[in-house]
Amino acid sequence: MPFLVLPPEVRIMIYKELLILHRVDESGQKSVLHIRSMTKEQFDRWTQLSYIARTRYSVPGREWTHSPGDREKRNNPEYQTTYCCLEALPVSLHALLPARPRDRVCGGSDLLPSGINDADRLHPAIIATNKRISDEAAQVLYQNHIFDFGDNYAAGQVFIQDHSRVAPFLREVGYQKHILPSKVNDNNFCNPSLAKEARFWSDFCCTLRLSTLRLKKLHLHLVADTVPNTFTGPRTLSTQELQFLLSLKTRETKWIVDVAMLRGRVEELEIVESQHPIISIGNPFMLLHRGPQRSWNPDKTYDLMAAAMAGSISTSVAECLKERLGI
Repeated sequence: MPFLVLPPEVRIMIYKELLILHRVDESGQKSVLHIRSMTKEQFDRWTQLSYIARTRYSVPGREWTHSPGDREKRNNPEYQTTYCCLEALPVSLHALLPARPRDRVCGGSDLLPSGINDADRLHPAIIATNKRISDEAAQVLYQNHIFDFGDNYAAGQVFIQDHSRVAPFLREVGYQKHILPSKVNDNNFCNPSLAKEARFWSDFCCTLRLSTLRLKKLHLHLVADTVPNTFTGPRTLSTQELQFLLSLKTRETKWIVDVAMLRGRVEELEIVESQHPIISIGNPFMLLHRGPQRSWNPDKTYDLMAAAMAGSISTSVAECLKERLGI
């Protein structure tokens, strides 16, 4: 029997079985689909296996550390990749490199499973059958999940552009913003991702603004490094102080201005705050798995602003974002 001969109700039931992730948390919240940039190894395997290529783009290498063996990576910080949905990643690519098991679910405490079986994996190929099925199935897929881009802003930007036809069906989007000092401590290397992150973030917000998105809920996960007790600069900002800084259009507050461009397109804002712990130099395990410890310098304007904003996420920063979004 031809599929389209089936009653619409039956077709919707089939779409739900194929296109709704059945890993739902206890709160009853929608399941999360993680859209991420492929690692260089995954992208190379993707092209070798001749999968249909999505839009390609370059991202800064995130493997940077302060170890001598990584100097070459710092000198060549970009590589070409494309985006993928972790829950729909082909088995061969997922097995090649476990897809970021430490990624947080929209700022929550649940970790992605180390292995995803068929019951936890999406089967989106049905959307490519024909235009009618695509229109029907896309609504089921995009309206019943939270699309979380983490801090992969380039992946989010290209994903929205590639899916512009179905973008109106998107209801909930989440992404992550880091509030970091400008230096890494021991060798005083500049954080190589700060400038690139700011550029990708701005481009991503601009893409969201230019699209036809009308979001029911925007999930914003703000991650800050813990400011040590030895830091002598300001620890908090009042709403009035933050509004004044925004009026000056400083580089450190531009990301708030970028989010405010979505005014009129977001019905609800959810802000989740988390902090990286202070890493003890005598704890090699923490250094290995959490990356290099940052060094806060009260003589630098960027660090003064970052430290004050890190302590004001749930107060003045949240208040200012909601006010500027008009919600």
